[in-house]
Amino acid sequence: MLRSAPLYENDRLVTLFNPKIGVVNARAKSAMEIKSRLAPRLMPLNYVYTSLVYTRSLYPIVSSAEPISSFHHWQKSWLRILISSCFLSLLIELSGPQEVTSQFFRLSINLLQSEPGEKPRKALAVFLVKAMRILGVLENQSRCGICNMPISKGAVISTPSLTLFFCVNCFNKEYSQRSVSFYKIPSNSLNKIIALHQLPLLEYQKISLSGFELGLLLLIFTNRVIDMFPKTIRLISQLYTYVGAEKPELTGG
Repeated sequence: MLRSAPLYENDRLVTLFNPKIGVVNARAKSAMEIKSRLAPRLMPLNYVYTSLVYTRSLYPIVSSAEPISSFHHWQKSWLRILISSCFLSLLIELSGPQEVTSQFFRLSINLLQSEPGEKPRKALAVFLVKAMRILGVLENQSRCGICNMPISKGAVISTPSLTLFFCVNCFNKEYSQRSVSFYKIPSNSLNKIIALHQLPLLEYQKISLSGFELGLLLLIFTNRVIDMFPKTIRLISQLYTYVGAEKPELTGG
């Protein structure tokens, strides 16, 4: 269950995520009534098996909802609520082939079933990195956009969009005579972020990211998927202070 909102006088419009077809909006009749059995089952962060009846109306009708699991431990703190809202928001906006929706379904279910502990920001970090890998917008390692050599030591220079990286030598040769803005990033920080995609999902508590590294990850994610998930990015833009992230600063220009 991703979202639930009033519809007409007594009904609810619920947003479901199905691993095969993605997002489905459905009408739950009488779910606003106090005695409704459907109402508590059709709330966000519930994992339910639903039966839908398709009619000529705008939305299919929810005929039954059998609970499988509940992820209400993600509502125990305001930070958990904010981070889990980012998970659900991304699923609502997700549009792609079945392979992609299935991968996001497994990623989300496995993370929501886990106990995030005192630092749910670690769950957020692994979610963002693995989401970018599924979407094909995260490389295996940082490589220079000019010489194509891996950058494993020293600094990495990036464009403001954080989509191209350069080694210092190539950047100086190409742009030394121009006035350009860029990010100067420690290569070990960038490579640590990229390497998170190799970490087994439920071992995310082992992650150790500094405030700068988490801020860099949020910024990379924002710049690379903003066209796909604009509403989710607006949520993520509110996270920096709450998760202790430091936004990298541009140099030059």
